[in-house]
Amino acid sequence: MDDLLIARMAEQLLANRRFSDLPAMTRPMNTVWTALNNTLLVLRLPIYHLYLGKPAPKRAVREAAIQSALAMLATFADCVGTKQAIITSHGGHAHAISFQPRPFGINWTARHAIASADDAQLSHGPKVGIDDMLFLAVKVTCAIAGYQAGHMAPSTTTFLFGAAHPAVVVIVREMCGHHHRARLEE
Repeated sequence: MDDLLIARMAEQLLANRRFSDLPAMTRPMNTVWTALNNTLLVLRLPIYHLYLGKPAPKRAVREAAIQSALAMLATFADCVGTKQAIITSHGGHAHAISFQPRPFGINWTARHAIASADDAQLSHGPKVGIDDMLFLAVKVTCAIAGYQAGHMAPSTTTFLFGAAHPAVVVIVREMCGHHHRARLEE
């Protein structure tokens, strides 16, 4: 992602109450990376607790993790102009991830993994890319539906990003007819 996009994301994240405890940093990439890293850390328990041999997290812990992830995704979507994301899964794993409109023309499928030109570059220090946002959408899908890593039900998840409140609405539709919903709480 370019420096201007990272700077916009850092500014919006620092203004968000969910990320108000971010330390002051001189480089916007460090701010965005720290916000993403913290989000991934709180998502660990909801989506890996069986693997970690831990009890399922309490509802408040799970909800806080989901809200942080949705705030991170909403910030990204706002900065790049994405209106929705669709994730399909089968065989226990994500099969396709598509943000629409596609930021910088990038999407992902399990069969034809698509990499950006930035993936080939080596970087020093923390780096956040569009691929991180694509896979964050998968992780929050797991947290919302209660899936454990590697055990996603065949489903289609739709994230709707917009200016209306809430800024994100998520609907997980399992092929067996179950539905799970989440909203970003302002």
